[in-house]
Amino acid sequence: MAYQYRCDDCGTTAEPVHSRVALRAVRGRHRQLAHHGLRPDGEHIETVGVRQRLSWRTGCGFAVLAWIAVLDWIIRHL
Repeated sequence: MAYQYRCDDCGTTAEPVHSRVALRAVRGRHRQLAHHGLRPDGEHIETVGVRQRLSWRTGCGFAVLAWIAVLDWIIRHL
């Protein structure tokens, strides 16, 4: 799993790193250089390389397939 530091205040996204220690170093360096040691309001950490959730389109696809299966069962058993 990789982590990526993002600062929305200045529009910066750091390269992905593979440990939390490296992530803290990237975040601290950015805070010192860009924000004079202060914590920007728009900073957050993203997990990279892992799909975090299914999209709504995937959910709709599953729902349509289930509905088709139900209709097929109803047609065959009537």
